Amino acid sequence: MRRWWPLYLTFALIIILVLATLIALPRIRRAFDEADVIPMVKNYLSQQQEGSKGSQAMAEVAFPLPSSTYRLYSLPIEGRLPYHETIERLLEGPPYVALKDGAVTYIPPKTTLLGLTVRGKIAFVDLSKEFLIPTAWEEGYTLRREQIERSLAPLQIERVNILVESKLLD
Repeated sequence: MRRWWPLYLTFALIIILVLATLIALPRIRRAFDEADVIPMVKNYLSQQQEGSKGSQAMAEVAFPLPSSTYRLYSLPIEGRLPYHETIERLLEGPPYVALKDGAVTYIPPKTTLLGLTVRGKIAFVDLSKEFLIPTAWEEGYTLRREQIERSLAPLQIERVNILVESKLLD
């Protein structure tokens, strides 16, 4: 009888773990659903599969042209944080090929990305205070917001909330 006690103890621990898992499973599932983790994981895995095929990950970044239209330019990114890297590439300004087309940017120079969170299809983009500096294009930020929205749209973002130094803009 004494030699069997480790086996009984192991069996009891397994039963306790199974019961704890069954009790916590609905909460875990609800948390995953509320945080929209599954679509993000699927998006990440699909990008990893595309990246493993030898192709460079690309971001589609929107820059306005003189004809008052926008054009998406494919710019290389590492692909680990596509939302973040897309905005970083946007803040760098138009690449040479876009400049040849006459593209500009509405976003003031020296604007930096402080943070970016995506929940479902809504992005919260936190930018530095330089974002609010008036430019030759406008004193407000309507055109700047539109440029950010158009750059995130290819990543299935339907709504963008802009924050400046963690304070939500109107």
